[in-house]
Amino acid sequence: MVFRASCRNSTRCRRTPLCIAVSDDGETWRHELTLENSPVSQYSYPAIIQGRDGKVHCVYTWRRQRVAYRQIDL
Repeated sequence: MVFRASCRNSTRCRRTPLCIAVSDDGETWRHELTLENSPVSQYSYPAIIQGRDGKVHCVYTWRRQRVAYRQIDL
């Protein structure tokens, strides 16, 4: 799962940090890593898939300027 950590306990969400969480059962999630974390930036519209090789591929809007791509080997 890709999520913005600032939105968990608030109705007013910032668009940073952008994080990845992993679950073994689909009910309990643990923070795995932070993709982006800048107090002056915005990261939005994340999408994530896992390839056949097990690597995770994530795309998201980076600072409202371009699309960022990250390949993660979990």
